[in-house]
Amino acid sequence: MPAATRTRAPDRLRRQSHAERPNQYWLGDVTFINTREGWFHLAVLIDLCSRKVIGWAMSDRNDEPLISDALRMAIKHRQRVA
Repeated sequence: MPAATRTRAPDRLRRQSHAERPNQYWLGDVTFINTREGWFHLAVLIDLCSRKVIGWAMSDRNDEPLISDALRMAIKHRQRVA
């Protein structure tokens, strides 16, 4: 998609870089890594309060199951902490 036609996601955090309590804000990202066996994708979720990784997943595809797996891990981890 050409850059001129892309739309940005809204900045719901308004550039805040901290959270006052756990589970207030989770941030996520997906990156791809070139390996000898080919590309793989890594999805990571962090809790903005602690800055700790609370969920992650890896796959050879950047798709919905990759994100869902990372989110499920984060939810499961946070249920144990709460």
